[in-house]
Amino acid sequence: MGSRREDEKTGGVEIPILSSKLSPPRLHEIVPRNRLLETLDTAVSVKLTCVVAGAGFGKSTLTADFLNRRGLPYAWYQLEDSDRDLSIFLAYLAAAFDPNMDFQETSGGGPVSASRAPRSDRRAELAAFLSGIERRVKDDFFVVLDDFQEVSDGQEVIGALDFLLAHLPGNLHLFILSASEPDLDLAKMRGRREVLEIREDQLCFNDEETARLLEDVFFLQVDDEDITALTELTEGWITGLILLSHTLKSGDNTHIGRIRNEEAVTSPMLFDYFYRVIYQDLDEELKGFLLRTSILSRVEPGFCDAFLEIGDSGRCLSRLAASHLFVIPLDEAGTSYRYHNLLRSFLLDVLSKAFTPSEVASLHARAAVLWEERGESEEALGHYMTAGEPEKAAERLESMAGVLIRYGRYTFLRQAIERLPQPILQEHPRLLYSLAQCYERLGAYGQALEIYERAASIFAERGDQASRMDCMRDGLKLAVLSGKAPQAEASMEEFVEIFEDSALDMDSWFQSAALMSAGSTYLGMADRARGFIEASLARIEDVKEDGGRLTMLTWCGYASLLLGEYRQAVDLLIRARKLAVERDFLSHLPDICCLLSLTHSAMGRFAEARGYAEEGMRASSAAGSEGSIHPTTIQNRLARAISLEDMGEDEGFLELSRLRRLAEEGEDIWLAVNCNLFSGTAYLWAGDLQRSLRCFRRTETLCREKGFLDDELLSSLSRIALTMGEEIDAAEALEEARRIVDTMQNRAAGVLRSVSYLLLASILFQTGDDDGALKTLSMAVAMDEKNGGLGWWKAYSRLVLPIIAIAFSRGESIDFLSEAFRVIGSVSLPYLYRLRRSGLREAREKAQELIEELLGKVAEPLEIRMLGSLRVAKGRSRIEEADWRSKRALSALKYLAAHHARGPMQRDVLMDLLWPDMDPEKASKNLNVALSTIRKTLDPDADWGDSRYLVSSGNSLLLEPGDGGWIDVELFRDKLEEALAAREAGDSRAFLQRCLEAEALYGGDFLAEDPYEDWCLPIRETLKKAYIDLLRDITDEYIEAGAHDRALTYIEKALAGDPGREDLYRCAMVVHASRGDRAGMEKAFERCRKYLRDNLDVSSSAETQELYNTLGERFANG
Repeated sequence: MGSRREDEKTGGVEIPILSSKLSPPRLHEIVPRNRLLETLDTAVSVKLTCVVAGAGFGKSTLTADFLNRRGLPYAWYQLEDSDRDLSIFLAYLAAAFDPNMDFQETSGGGPVSASRAPRSDRRAELAAFLSGIERRVKDDFFVVLDDFQEVSDGQEVIGALDFLLAHLPGNLHLFILSASEPDLDLAKMRGRREVLEIREDQLCFNDEETARLLEDVFFLQVDDEDITALTELTEGWITGLILLSHTLKSGDNTHIGRIRNEEAVTSPMLFDYFYRVIYQDLDEELKGFLLRTSILSRVEPGFCDAFLEIGDSGRCLSRLAASHLFVIPLDEAGTSYRYHNLLRSFLLDVLSKAFTPSEVASLHARAAVLWEERGESEEALGHYMTAGEPEKAAERLESMAGVLIRYGRYTFLRQAIERLPQPILQEHPRLLYSLAQCYERLGAYGQALEIYERAASIFAERGDQASRMDCMRDGLKLAVLSGKAPQAEASMEEFVEIFEDSALDMDSWFQSAALMSAGSTYLGMADRARGFIEASLARIEDVKEDGGRLTMLTWCGYASLLLGEYRQAVDLLIRARKLAVERDFLSHLPDICCLLSLTHSAMGRFAEARGYAEEGMRASSAAGSEGSIHPTTIQNRLARAISLEDMGEDEGFLELSRLRRLAEEGEDIWLAVNCNLFSGTAYLWAGDLQRSLRCFRRTETLCREKGFLDDELLSSLSRIALTMGEEIDAAEALEEARRIVDTMQNRAAGVLRSVSYLLLASILFQTGDDDGALKTLSMAVAMDEKNGGLGWWKAYSRLVLPIIAIAFSRGESIDFLSEAFRVIGSVSLPYLYRLRRSGLREAREKAQELIEELLGKVAEPLEIRMLGSLRVAKGRSRIEEADWRSKRALSALKYLAAHHARGPMQRDVLMDLLWPDMDPEKASKNLNVALSTIRKTLDPDADWGDSRYLVSSGNSLLLEPGDGGWIDVELFRDKLEEALAAREAGDSRAFLQRCLEAEALYGGDFLAEDPYEDWCLPIRETLKKAYIDLLRDITDEYIEAGAHDRALTYIEKALAGDPGREDLYRCAMVVHASRGDRAGMEKAFERCRKYLRDNLDVSSSAETQELYNTLGERFANG
């Protein structure tokens, strides 16, 4: 069994040392926790490692596995209630360090009696105990105190451990494994970095570890979706995963699907565990509290007091959370909790057996009313449904649907509506309309179209023409996007007939007219589209509702883009974007930015196009356009891809390939057509004619199947131009091309008519008809000169450059064609070199001017980021750190970039920086080598000593990023100056915009990879202070505008950068108070106090305390 020790309290009777209490757990079939094992490696350099988590999270298994894998000497002490006696505790602790050690020896010759000994004597005895261990244990040694919660209320043991930890020799290390927070004095140890702490959230299994458990231990074959579902369901709780795995092992894999689809899990083994380990030992008060509140997804003390008509919910929840009984605090102030998924499933199961259905329904009904009284309709919805009151749930959803859609809450709204019974939905067709909108925005066009039609039918029966037209209008749009041309044409005619006969309110009329303008363009009805646009724009100011005006501007802008009227499109879409931002219509921004990007691409303004596309992608994420396969996300990615200056890069082509695949997997056929068509033009521009041809042919096939005639004609014409005389006789090809162009002139939008002229000009030139080609080209010039369309000229430049050069040499439309050469870029240079010898003086001089312009642009601009770690990109290619080959060269580059704004730098400055103690002559030679490395890395094709980026003159050096290049530190400072100027001018909107732009540039502390470089420190500190002040300015602007949520976002960013600034916590307190959020205000105050106490060992200032008292009094007084 073990040895025995004497105990003074038992009159000299020996204390039995049970070897079972000093035995480590047996490990078998474990899942390696590599990420945590790496974290635990720090344990060898600290005195104490604390692992705190509830039952079943693998504390003991992880610790034993770590010590065994690392080959570390250790002893295990399994604590029990009796170990609260300090004599017993120390006896076992001594035996853990050395089983042969005499406890009397370690305690200085006599037993330790903490309860009766004076404090000075107790410290002496503990010191003697520690001295005895130190004499016996010379090497690194670890002792694990398992189940430490068993002695957590033993004050003698706690006091003794505090003393022992404070004086523990460097070779001795303790592990404390506990289900509750140990009441030890750890503040100073944390400050000295002598303690490693691992919490429950770190112990939870991730997907990879869940997969290893299921596959390697239980031999279950499951897919990634099932693994993620099980991890989310159990929240990574290891014992829960093991018990569920046993359930799955005993059944079949179909059970996983049932688990994934059920709200509550019913596993006998799991529920038995909860009953035996947690539930049965609770007192009746806590049992009743848990059962009744298990119906709540969020558990708040104040709400529970009202719900249960008691006054101590906060105490109950604090007790449960402190014991790690699967009650999870959602904030540090203890104002909100939730139950673990599996515990809640268990409690709901017990509730259903202990209460009658009517009693459970009454609980839900009461909860619903209380949540509504608190203004939380979302929480109330589910309770109304479970209480058997779906009519009330439907009424609440109808009032909330518009706001939820506006802020991108599509999935939540869809799930809530689909929980309603069908008869209820039949009585609330507006909810069907909202459901269709959700499916549309989630990319499920087929389901959305069916629901729009159902809702329209119900509205028609009720005589609600305005709502019916809402459904028909949106259904028409989806019919077009889905490639259902016959249905779209029939819907359009029906819609127009009803539209003309209906007495619509003004907003509905304009929204319908605007959307029909785009729909008419889709269907080749260009004149009708222009009529609707003109009618809408003539009275736009009569539209009173912001959402209606936004819809009208967006659709009219879209129609203008399709018609090739780019300048009008840009004007309308810019107005739409401004309105969306100002009125917080965030869910509209992705579409608007996408259209702006496409319009700018069509105009040859590729930098602006890329900027709008990236803004659209960010807006998609912020507005809840979920997942990479959402049509709006794909469209913005496509817009970004086709706006890049150099689509010959592999990265760009890989993106286009991904987008084509994603688009064709979805239901937006129009998007699939666009992806293939634009990929074809991108490959053509890059000179990859075979892949270009494949994409044009795929476009033809898609269009032919779905009835997109205009795009089918364009892709056919592109194919003919690429294969002139190869597939069919040249004369036949020309005849077919003319027929296509005639058809497009009669029905297609302006943008496609212009492109058709370009392609026909190329085809005529290939047949030798130069005059015909020039005449046809002049028609394209006439159209695009008016509307500013130059993007297509670049896309088809390899086909049309020869005929453009002929027209230019004859002096035809030189100004417009010069702009075309600029947009087309360096591909034009061979033609411009020849044009320098033109017989026309104006053409010669203009060609020379363009050559000089384009040669300057050929040098790709440098983008240098130093906020965060150094990142250098040339054009679209990133220069990796390994490419520099020399740390000195890299240091020189960093210094030159950081001081670029000062102008040329003397060589001596760099020599002193890099080689401060070296002979000047040697230092100069070393600098030449470093500068040569910089030149070769930035400009490997340049001649020796020549560089377009590193300019030297005499003893001066200048790093030149090039035309369009930038250095983020300079941009950041420039934006700060612009913001200051805007503030001084009283332009608060411009001030906020410049501040946001500056904030977006700050990617981290200046050159974070060089924390100890002396020259970096003052720059880093100055920039960081400016950044924190900037965040405070943004916060103040949002507070003044009443945008409290945004203000809180930037306060949190500021606190992440400087968590010791009390003014930021005070600001957060004020914002929460302004929102009426007392809990948030108190949480901010507690965070402030905790940080200052734990990290700076000071109390909060009188100003902060006074503000807290003032705000608290305001809440108390209502």
